[in-house]
Amino acid sequence: MTPPVVRHEILVWDPLLRALHGWNALTLFTQVVTGLTIEATTGDAKRAIIDIHAISGYAFAAGLATRLLWLVVGPATASWRDLLPLTPKQRQVLAATLRSYLSGLRRPVPAYFGHNPLAALAYLFYFVVAAGQVTAGVILLGLPADQRDDSPLMECHETGFLLLIAFVAVHVLAVAVHQLHENKPLARSMISGRKSFSSQELQEAAGLPGVPPQATPGENQ
Repeated sequence: MTPPVVRHEILVWDPLLRALHGWNALTLFTQVVTGLTIEATTGDAKRAIIDIHAISGYAFAAGLATRLLWLVVGPATASWRDLLPLTPKQRQVLAATLRSYLSGLRRPVPAYFGHNPLAALAYLFYFVVAAGQVTAGVILLGLPADQRDDSPLMECHETGFLLLIAFVAVHVLAVAVHQLHENKPLARSMISGRKSFSSQELQEAAGLPGVPPQATPGENQ
């Protein structure tokens, strides 16, 4: 009889990272809802929605700025080093992940500790677009109301808006697919901060950012 696979629950996501994830999701959701309804309203209602959109935008900007700072001073799994394929090990896992996706997940997804290697690159795209959105939004709010719609920045802001919606849709879909395919509670890990690993997965992930030296087979963190 094959012995049961022993799994190890290990803290991967720090409290601030999890809080920022929730904060940015909430403020971004508010901006999406208000952004989609601004053109459908007029008069005082429209001005009120624009005010809510602006306030949530500044709140989102604060969360984004904190997350960017945390990329520099935060722990390994929150660091920019976890997002870029800097080491041979990271590039190896990235290539194997890409091959798995191109096979329709028929090939096994390689073990990783923090961010999925391909998702990590997508997050860098998200940071650039989000920063551009914040910058364009602040400039547009500084313009007279009757000049905003005709500003070239408004078209850029609307394009960035659609790109962020697309990113969120792909992100949620990818989490759902991986959760079903790998049978792991990935969404819950962003609440608890803990991810589940088998002993073999810990061995395969050794050398990636954030993997603690004591996370060896047979130990439960």
